[in-house]
Amino acid sequence: MVEEAKSELNQAPNSTLNARLKFHMSQTSGDDENMISYNLLNDTSENLLCMASVHFERKNYDEAIDIYKRIIIDEKD
Repeated sequence: MVEEAKSELNQAPNSTLNARLKFHMSQTSGDDENMISYNLLNDTSENLLCMASVHFERKNYDEAIDIYKRIIIDEKD
């Protein structure tokens, strides 16, 4: 099922959503090398939430909380 989803994503146009989906699929399948290749460089709220979810899933709660705090502070402005 993951391979089928990856195949569909490879045919889809490149976008930040596409990169986030590939990032999550790589994380789910344990493919850290590919995960790094989908590095989410721009600090949009969506990308930060994606990174926070990965930290949370890997039990890196402090890193996830730091990202959530950063988003809250940024959204206040």
